[in-house]
Amino acid sequence: DEAFWAGLRRLDQEFGVSGDGLITFMSNSVAARLEGKAFWVGLRRLGDFGIVGPRLVTFMSGSVAARLEDEAFWAGLTRLGELGITGDGLVTFMSNSVAARLEGKAFWVGLRRLGDFGIVGPRLVTFMSGSVAARLSDEAFWVGLRRLRELGIVGEGLVTFMSESVAVRLEDEAFWAGLTRLRELGITGDKLATFMNGSVATRLENDDFMDGLSSLCSELSPLATVE
Repeated sequence: DEAFWAGLRRLDQEFGVSGDGLITFMSNSVAARLEGKAFWVGLRRLGDFGIVGPRLVTFMSGSVAARLEDEAFWAGLTRLGELGITGDGLVTFMSNSVAARLEGKAFWVGLRRLGDFGIVGPRLVTFMSGSVAARLSDEAFWVGLRRLRELGIVGEGLVTFMSESVAVRLEDEAFWAGLTRLRELGITGDKLATFMNGSVATRLENDDFMDGLSSLCSELSPLATVE
């Protein structure tokens, strides 16, 4: 079938899809679409978002192929581009089951609200890689983010902080009591985000740990704060 071979050549020459990438690409029921004009138009449009070569292979591994003729899908990608999400970031972002939410009003409202906390572009991609997407309509989640902002945790610090399974504890008052004690020890803002990188979150309710930390801080000079 010459049309089939012509399609493979186009994937290689125009979109950088060959070798192992071509094998993966063709396993996603793409073969049946190689003669469809809309399919090729869709691939070119993805190129406008920086989705070519290996990125294209990964991007098409989900349910994207079936949506290439869906204008609501393209409108969603355009809006994500306006939020600074393109190229590799877009590939990662869409791999988190986001594609199905592009037409949800609450989803977009949530993304705009995250911008108020300094979460945009690459930060947004990382932030949404966990269970955050499912909580964008949860007011308790937003209350938690506001409380973290009061502790000086926003932007990159918030991304780091939330990547340590903190999201599930935002409604846990014992967790907040622990953060308050850390603030009293001068551990706030970016310092707090760094401090919580390890297993500290699970020890905030351990009185021996907190008392030991308090004693340590009291023995240090005022300039030797916890980093």
